[in-house]
Amino acid sequence: MASRVSAPPNARAPFSRISEVLGVSDQTVARRYTRLRSSGALRVRGLTNPYGFAVPLIGIAAAAGLVVFFLCAVGAHLRARYYRLGYVAMFLSLAVATLTVTLAAWEP
Repeated sequence: MASRVSAPPNARAPFSRISEVLGVSDQTVARRYTRLRSSGALRVRGLTNPYGFAVPLIGIAAAAGLVVFFLCAVGAHLRARYYRLGYVAMFLSLAVATLTVTLAAWEP
């Protein structure tokens, strides 16, 4: 007889809590979990972005905004004939690297 039990509200519940709810021992829960995972009947998946798609877009917008900001800073330094751009160039390169990594990791 197959039983169907819905997942508890806390998906990170320990085996001891699950065993209390089901009325079986901790070892039984662990053994059944291992058997279900190894047979492929149970898959455990974690969400990388539980807040929806907007969070990565905000990160991309922020990184792009930093790149534009530091490009404008370089322009302002050059217009003022101030050619010591060490820190500005360093922060611009960090902003470009952040934008590149964020775009590479984004999965629409």
